[in-house]
Formats: sequence, structure tokens, C-alpha cells
Amino acid sequence: MKKILMFAAAATVALSSCQKNEILENEVPQANDGKIKFSSIQNLTTKAAPGHAMESTDDLRALGNFKVVGYGTAAPIENVAYVTASPQYNGSTWEYTNEPYWPQQALNFMAYAPMGTSNSAGVTGTDVAATIAATGITKDGFTVGTTNNSQIDFVVAKELGKTKENRTMLKFKHALTQVNFKAMVVNQIGGVAIPADDQLKVSISGVSINNIQSKGNFAWTAATTGTNNTIQQKAWGTLTDGIGYSADPSTPFTTLGTGTAGTVANATTIKQTGDNLSLLMIPQDFNAWDPQVKISDNDANAKGAYVKLMAKIWVTRGGNNVVLHGKFNGVAGEESDLSKYTEMPIYIPVSSLGTDVNDVTNAPLGQWVPGRKINYIITFGDRTSGSGGGGWTDNGEDVDPKPVLIPIRFTVALEDWVEQDVPLLTADVIGNTSSPLTTSFIKGYSDQVLNDIKGAQYPKSFQAKVNVNSTNTDALTANVNVSVADFLSVANRQWFRPGSTITWSVKTADWSTFGLANTDFAASNGWAVVIDNTPANPNAKTVTLTKTAESSITWSSLFADIDQFTLAIQKNIEGLAAPAVCSYTVNAAKNAVTLAKDEYLETGYLNSVTVRDNASATSTVAYVFSNITFGSYKITMDIPSNWTYAASAGNVLSADGKQVIVTGAGTVTFTR
Repeated sequence: MKKILMFAAAATVALSSCQKNEILENEVPQANDGKIKFSSIQNLTTKAAPGHAMESTDDLRALGNFKVVGYGTAAPIENVAYVTASPQYNGSTWEYTNEPYWPQQALNFMAYAPMGTSNSAGVTGTDVAATIAATGITKDGFTVGTTNNSQIDFVVAKELGKTKENRTMLKFKHALTQVNFKAMVVNQIGGVAIPADDQLKVSISGVSINNIQSKGNFAWTAATTGTNNTIQQKAWGTLTDGIGYSADPSTPFTTLGTGTAGTVANATTIKQTGDNLSLLMIPQDFNAWDPQVKISDNDANAKGAYVKLMAKIWVTRGGNNVVLHGKFNGVAGEESDLSKYTEMPIYIPVSSLGTDVNDVTNAPLGQWVPGRKINYIITFGDRTSGSGGGGWTDNGEDVDPKPVLIPIRFTVALEDWVEQDVPLLTADVIGNTSSPLTTSFIKGYSDQVLNDIKGAQYPKSFQAKVNVNSTNTDALTANVNVSVADFLSVANRQWFRPGSTITWSVKTADWSTFGLANTDFAASNGWAVVIDNTPANPNAKTVTLTKTAESSITWSSLFADIDQFTLAIQKNIEGLAAPAVCSYTVNAAKNAVTLAKDEYLETGYLNSVTVRDNASATSTVAYVFSNITFGSYKITMDIPSNWTYAASAGNVLSADGKQVIVTGAGTVTFTR
């Protein structure tokens, strides 16, 4: 998996344009009879529903019905259900029996769908059985179906203070988050095409997202309503039952789009014609799986979320297929036959981070909130980072015209999903917004970069970029803070070799008064920071972190990566500004390992002249072997030049005095 994640690039998330709506002429009543009735809205552009997500008002019509209750707002019917109805769509209008007349006071309307079965438009119509009260709409114990074919697109509407009018429109909002998966292959870097023999070919037979909570309670009340009548994430609570959800194509998917690293427009949805693979999930926050923790699908202890791909990756050399990732099921001589290979797992960390008061208008990148459509875009072949990828966000929201009507009838509109591209496993991301710049918006992209860098599993040299552009024309009222706190922590900065850089490049329409700021940075934390506020409109202002060398670090390593940590020790010692007493420790097997053969660990990185000059006397480099079953096997390490070693539990000096022989649990320490 470690090797493949160097090719597998990121998942991202995108949003469709808003749709206008118009009232069908035959739905507008020609006479005012003063009764409460319904009509529908016709979308100018109708989109096919992926999976069982309702994408337009026509999909709601195809469902056929919904439940609505109207409550009085003053005596004698204050908070009393004046209207309770389950209108049916008859092909042209919404109708129900015993229509009441408008009172002389305002009414508050609450509605939800689905509430019945349907056999058209591919829309699941199982009754959500929500509860409607004067205070709002609730549903306890809502459970997401284990397969996308059993999942329900739960939609709700709330119109308050409505008075006598010809037609009252109910605008239904999505209570869930829609999740889709796309993929692409990088075919050029920096505008230069990758040679045909070097371009990756990919086959994907399965994709899933794991360790996601599947059951929760919904309550859309005044306390969980944002501005513009949106649904805040905290409308969902008491989440339980972490499981995994699959969106597997019916046959292996090979028609990946191609493009430049960091773009998403050419990515194609991982599905075959006729597949319905969208997932409808409960909005929630979750941390990303740590790539150094053993994978456990559907872990009840929720050790972090991840996307799991079943993929086969290959290149072509001299007319022969060379498989880079795949399980070989053939015999000698069939190594170039792709049919002899099956897809193998690739794991990609993914997170949803933010506060529960967020909604589709202000949630940071990748946060699962009601009404957001997340497209995770997996990019293969971005060699510029630990894994590669990029993304953008559009937080536009459809605003339908509200017709002027008189009996209590209802114009029914379903709001568009607010779609978003979330970059995963990439150190170069792009974010666009039409809203004013905020710290949380920028941090959403920073979090995805950090997930990618930690996914490398050992310290590497990164030149990460977070490019953010706001087209909002409102003047800034204060400096925009670029939060770097997560990169400064000891647990996170250890993944960067000295010289690594992270650059935030930020544009907005008006830099006339304010600029960028950073309130998180503190001296002596392994980084140097530069804030450049000199560029004027329309140029970008920047914040750049540059990793400095550190003289004392403790790492936990996968056994296979120990040599990479020794190399990181060399780079830190060589990067010191002046000689220092150094102390480095490598816990050499974070996960349990059973040796299957004798192993040799490279220590030659400590032999360089610069290392000897910068590591002052009494400096130490220690390797802790405490999670290894040796059996009859051993680990051999050369003693670096000008370093000393003293035998200790579990290890001894070789007969020629040049090597350490490790045969059991213990610590090997080299001292200058």
C-alpha cells in the first residue's frame, strides 16, 4: 500500500449550477376559491437522479406525495395544527381532500418527503415517518440503508409566517449529504505531456468509504436553523453504528479522465452506464484514518475514515503490460497478461472537519453538512506530492422565484444539492469561493494537505501549496488569519524534512485596507514563517512556512520504513545552523511484526562528514525494537563511523566489532 499511495492521488468534491424554475401554466388556478391547495414547479433543466438522490422538482413529483402540517400563529389556534395533509401528485397538480380555508392569521408550514412508495424515476419512496410539530421536524433513529439501493433521500421544508395568497411554495431542502466518487489520471505535469509509456492505466472494480456513522436523530428546529432558513449540521445528533458503504461499478471501470495535476474538471464518475452509485449519508464530522494504524474495515471504534479502492494499475513498456499494483493469479510467462491480475486495495484517508453550526453556506472544505454533494475525486499519477490531487468549491445555492398566489396551495420545489470538490491525498490544492475570505475556509484546504503529507508514512521533502481565491467584492473588515497551528505541532511537523515548504497564496477582490495575518506561529517550533503582504490587487498575498532542522525528534515507524527515518535523521543533523547535542529515537515497529527472514537496516546515512561535524559529543541515535517477534531470525546494523555502541538487552556486538546483532526486544543506541 505504501508504494501505491505514491501514485494514487486525491479525491476532490464539485457543485452543479443552480437551476431556475417556472410554474406550469396548467397548475396556476384561474379562480380564487380561498382553499389550501398545492401546485408544483417545473425545472427548466431536468437531471437524471444518480442513485436514489432527488436532483430536481420532477424527482419529487415522481415520488408522488409528501406530508405537510400548517400551524396557527395566534389565538385561538396558536401552535395548533390547522392543516394536516398528504398531497398526491396527479400528473399536473398536487391534490388532497377536505381542503380548509385560509384563516385571518399567518400559518407556519412544515413538510417532509418521502412518505410513500413509488415505482417511477428510480426514487426510493419508503416513508421516512418523521414527526412534525409546531417547533419543527424531527426523526429519531434515522438509519442509512446498507446499500445505495436501500437509501432514502430525506427532504424537508419549512415556510413560516405565510398569509393568504394564491399559492404558497414549499422549498424542500436535502437533510442528508450526497457522496460520489470520481477518478482521473495525470497526463501532463507543468504543461509538459507525460510520455505514453509512462502514463498510468487504471482499472477500478470497487470503491467504498469506511468508518462512517449510519444512525442518528434529526431535529430541524429554530435552534438548528441557519441564515436563509438553512439546516445546520447540528440538526443531526446521537450518531452511532460506524460501518462502511460501497459504490462498486457493475464491471471494472477503466475510462478515467485525464488532465493536469490539481484540476478536477476532467474527472469521470466511477460507474458504468446504468449504475446508480450515489450514497446518501448522515451529515457528520469524522477524523481521517492515520495511515500508520492498521486498517480495519467498519471498525466499531471508529479509528478514522478512509476511502478504499479496489484497483489495478499498470504501464506499457515495449508493447508489454507492466502491472504496478494488482494480484497476480497466473503462472510464469503470463506476467504481461492483464487478465491474470485482479484489483487490490488502495486506502485514502478522508476527513470531515468543522463546527456543528455550519451549513451549506459556510462549512469548510469537505465537511458533511445537509444539502452538500461531495465528489471525492481520486487522481492517479501526480508525482509532485505524497499522493497528489486538487479541488475546488462552489457554494452557490438555487433561489427559486416565489409566485404570488391566494388559496393555501403549495408550489413544491426541491433545492439543488450544493456540490463540492474535496481534495484528498495532495499537497497542491486550489479553492475558489464567492463568499468573503474566512480562516475556516482556508483551513479546510490546509487540513486536506496535511492528511496527504501524513499519508506518506515517513518524513519527506514537500513543496505544498494552498491556492485560495475569493471573488467576493465586499471590502475586508480585518486581516485574514492563515491558521498554521496544525503544522506546528510536534506530532505533525515530524513528517517534513528540513527545507520543506508550505505556501498559502490568497487572492481577494479588495486588498486595499487589510491583508494576511498569522496568529498561531511561535518561535523555536521547527519552522520559519514569512508573510508577504506587499502584492497589490489583483495579485496574491502569501504566507510561507519553511521547515528548519531540529536536534531532537522521536518517531514511530513501520518496520519497512526504518531506513527512511535514518535518512531523515541525516537531513536534520546536516541542516542544523550550528553543532548541537542531538537526540533522535525511532520506535522501529509501530505495528506488530513477525520476522520471516534475517533483516539488514541501513545506518550509512550517519557516516557523512557533515553529520559528524554537526552532531556534538554525546549525541545519540536510538532504535527501539519492542513490537517484533524474532523467532530464529535476527536484525543486523552497521555501527556508523565515529559513533560508539554498547551492548544491551536483546542485542550484542558482532565478532569483528563492526556490527550490532539484534535477536530480541530492546534498544540499540549509537553515541557520538
